[in-house]
Amino acid sequence: MGADSYRRGTHLRRLMGCSTLPRSGPALIRLIDMEAELNVQRKRADTGYNLIRHIEVLIAIVSEARMLRTVQGRPDAT
Repeated sequence: MGADSYRRGTHLRRLMGCSTLPRSGPALIRLIDMEAELNVQRKRADTGYNLIRHIEVLIAIVSEARMLRTVQGRPDAT
């Protein structure tokens, strides 16, 4: 549901705080790191934990993984 409305230019730029977007592979690695930190915060009941941000990061992970899989599935992908 959330992944269907994912807009890379808007959502990824906001989540990563960058002006130039990385390719899907590096973005996915960074998002996984971000999610791991958010999950640690969640498990510790950290007062700085943000559930909405955690969900947004998870949506971005699913979306970036889909994009990466699509690109890798192309015959001309290297």
